[in-house]
Amino acid sequence: MVKFLTKRPVATIMSFIAVVLLGLVSSNRLPVSLLPDINIPEITIFINKENTSLHELENSITRPFRNQLLQVGGVKDIRSETKNNQAIIRLIFDFGVDIDYAFIEVNDKIDAVMAFMPNDVKRPRIIKASATDIPIFALNIFYKDKNKNYESLLYLSDFVNDVIKKRIEQLPEVAIADISGIVSPEIYIKPNLNKIRSLGIDMSDFKNAFIQNNLKAGSILVRDGHYQYNVIFNTQINTVEDIGNILIKKQNRLFALKELAQIRVRPQERKGLFLNRNQESISLAIIKHSSAQMNLMKSEVKKVLANFQEDYPELDYEITQDQTILLNYSITNLKQSLILGCILAIIIMFFFIRNPKAPLLIAFSIPVSLVISLLIFYVVGISINIISLSGLILGVGMMIDNSIIVIDNIAQHIVRGEKLMKGIVAGTNEVIRPLISSVLTTCAVFIPLIFLSGISGQLFYDQAVAVTVGLFVSLIVSITLLPVLYKLFKIDVNKTHTRKSVLFDIEKHYNNWFNHVFSFRKIYFPAFFVFILLGVILFGKLEKRQMPQLEENEIVAQIDWNQNISLENNKDRVQKILEQCTDEIQSNSYIGLQNFILNKTLDLGLNQAKIYVKAQNSGAIQVIKNSIIQYIESNYDNVDVKFSAPKNIFQRIFKSDQSSDIVLNVSMISDRTLPSQNQVNLVADKLDDLSIDVDRTTVVKQKKINLNINHKKLLLYDVEYDDLIFTLKNAFNKNQIGTIVNQNKFIPVVTGNEKETIENILQTTFVKNKNDKQILVAYLAKLEIINDYKSIVASDQGAFIPINIACDRRVKQNLDSITNRLRNFTNLNFELTGSWFQTQKLIKEMSIVLFISLLLLFFILSAQFESLIQPFIVLLEIPIDIAGAFLFLYLFGSSINILSLIGIVVMAGIIINDSILKIDTINKLREKGMPLLEAIHLGGTRRLKPIIMTSLTTILALLPFLFGSDMGSKLQQPLALAIIGGLFVGTFVSLFFVPLIYYFLYKTK
Repeated sequence: MVKFLTKRPVATIMSFIAVVLLGLVSSNRLPVSLLPDINIPEITIFINKENTSLHELENSITRPFRNQLLQVGGVKDIRSETKNNQAIIRLIFDFGVDIDYAFIEVNDKIDAVMAFMPNDVKRPRIIKASATDIPIFALNIFYKDKNKNYESLLYLSDFVNDVIKKRIEQLPEVAIADISGIVSPEIYIKPNLNKIRSLGIDMSDFKNAFIQNNLKAGSILVRDGHYQYNVIFNTQINTVEDIGNILIKKQNRLFALKELAQIRVRPQERKGLFLNRNQESISLAIIKHSSAQMNLMKSEVKKVLANFQEDYPELDYEITQDQTILLNYSITNLKQSLILGCILAIIIMFFFIRNPKAPLLIAFSIPVSLVISLLIFYVVGISINIISLSGLILGVGMMIDNSIIVIDNIAQHIVRGEKLMKGIVAGTNEVIRPLISSVLTTCAVFIPLIFLSGISGQLFYDQAVAVTVGLFVSLIVSITLLPVLYKLFKIDVNKTHTRKSVLFDIEKHYNNWFNHVFSFRKIYFPAFFVFILLGVILFGKLEKRQMPQLEENEIVAQIDWNQNISLENNKDRVQKILEQCTDEIQSNSYIGLQNFILNKTLDLGLNQAKIYVKAQNSGAIQVIKNSIIQYIESNYDNVDVKFSAPKNIFQRIFKSDQSSDIVLNVSMISDRTLPSQNQVNLVADKLDDLSIDVDRTTVVKQKKINLNINHKKLLLYDVEYDDLIFTLKNAFNKNQIGTIVNQNKFIPVVTGNEKETIENILQTTFVKNKNDKQILVAYLAKLEIINDYKSIVASDQGAFIPINIACDRRVKQNLDSITNRLRNFTNLNFELTGSWFQTQKLIKEMSIVLFISLLLLFFILSAQFESLIQPFIVLLEIPIDIAGAFLFLYLFGSSINILSLIGIVVMAGIIINDSILKIDTINKLREKGMPLLEAIHLGGTRRLKPIIMTSLTTILALLPFLFGSDMGSKLQQPLALAIIGGLFVGTFVSLFFVPLIYYFLYKTK
């Protein structure tokens, strides 16, 4: 094949040019995303029921829904959290379950329960999670004039919701613009109490009059002679003026509603708001369409904003929490790896071959391989995303290796005296088989990654395919295009090899070390195995975590005031905190309940807030953090503040379901109900003297008011229960008498009075009894202050209280201590969960993946070498190389995490290629009759340059990650450390340990 192609250079080059052109065209059509478009096996159900207490909502609504949803097929775990007026149920499914079918089944189960629910219970909102649901960035919209009043937010909310949001969602690249911070209108009727009492008019008369005038009668078809007409009953109320003209008949007189009450449009009482810096704003979370290019989407959104900026100069816009930065880092890293890899390969090849033409072949082969890889991406339907890009970044080094091996082997044949054409053909054909074997073994290392459970397996499918595609394309380019180019360039390496160069010193040093190692082989041979023991020790010492810890210039403070404060008070407190953050360049504050549909990370209560702050650097972030802590400790008591780095999209996907190392779920052993606060405190006290940090915030209760109605007095004063409740709701401004439709909007109509204290309301409010007498509410109801849990967390086993526990690195010992301390609580049931267990599961699965990879390697190598012994020579190298990776991770203060584990897998796929080529060369020399030791020595000398060149290019290409300060470099550092450490040690293993093993196995044969 090689001879055939080299004799037809024009046809070969034209064929590649045609394929490259197709690749360039397809690269512009590839969707660019942060992550592959995969369904996350999770469905979330949001339940809202106004004016419903915590326990009532849990017992009457959440629990029936939860029990019904347990029947959905493929449910792995179910968790619910119920608060006052709202609840969230999360369903986690086994991977492999058809989430679209599960979504249909969940809806069916919800509909089945709704048939038994009261009429005032709204159907829950059901959200199917997807990786593409994560917002690309947040768009904040606000007035330039900071002195705009509260009512002006009504206009801004309508404008953003009806105009800006819809315009952005019209872009083909945008799937949804999720909105929060909007203010909704309501029509407020404030009665003149003195006047209506003197006329004998009650608030129920207002309600009845509104209902009678707001009938939706529809239309009827009427025949009139030869014609038929649709007769429309115009009885529906649409405006404030319509409400004001409603008539009430009392004492044989007609009164217009506007004569008896003030009627106006006002903002609804809010349960949450959003601050951009220190100003109330509206936030749009922009979510990309799965098939769109991310940067194109961002540029199109900016064009739309530029038009709005010109047409509405009173508004301002700001993009925050931009996730496109991470993808830009990945693309930049790919470009840097490509450029740096080519430059280093050229320099290193010139250093060894000392011919200016040979290294230039790298500059042709790598870009061609990448472009063709993108063409295959387009054909198989893979997008450009963080995962596939990381696969290409990893594949670039291996692509260079294939080119180096082919070029060097051709040069060796020419140096040994063969003609150019014969040397090209012989040199290429000689390495085709080991190169194919090397590519297969590398793919065998990567492909088992897709067997990881959870989201990891689905995501690494793209990486495994990217590496596989890149390697096979590189192999084809190396054995077809490179020989043709080598002939066209007419590279003559004979002259360069006749000159003395540093290369001869390297060969001299190698020969000296080879003789030294084989002279003391009984010492060096066990020394390599001692290095494996060192790796086992380092594995125990290294910290295990799911994601690497990054230094950030951003921070998120989640605050729970643990008090029944109002939204306005919550806002005032947050604004005062923001005044302490003098070093911030950007801040977003989410206060109370948010309106986002898809963003589940912002499920906040009324007395909670989440503050996002971005500063110039990590030092400024620490100053801001200290300022927040100092201010809160100085001004408030019993406040729970938790700081964390804002999760980028990669961290969100690999996030743990539990935020703490260990989570202790406490419930009653009898019926799995909630234990008392005293019981939970006793458990926490028992654990306090251990070397762990027990978080008691989940145990904290909040004050609530019970309004006890005296039913005996209701009978004594002839007061109807419904009339009393109606009167109290009206007094508390919670009395909705109906809804009007205006411009396709449903606007509630409420009645009420000026806001007062609860005690004053009871002392000044009257309710009319059956005899039309006014009875003071204070005679009928009394206030009682009680303490209750803030929320009820439950699973398929029932309700429980979670206690978060943070441990040091000795988690296993702490688990044993915790278990022993809890043995005496015979009436309580305990369940241990947390991120530590998930990390252990990940490590276990990666170990299984590595075992499968080694098994596949054994099969492939056995087929290549036609031997069951020689594959063990290559496989024995891997534990030593892994020990080298652990050593570098330990020396640089890194951890064992998903990226470092991937780095170890990548390193194993790279380093064994050198040993495969060396053993193949030794076998061929022995087949020619060369003695064992001489064949081992000569085989090592011939493979010396490729081993050193491939290791140097890969190590030097990864070195910038160790010293980079950007987020992309920090994220890739554990991966780079694992590869560099493994390659550094693995180079010496390939040069000396593999020959030793080969010698010991065959010296007696």
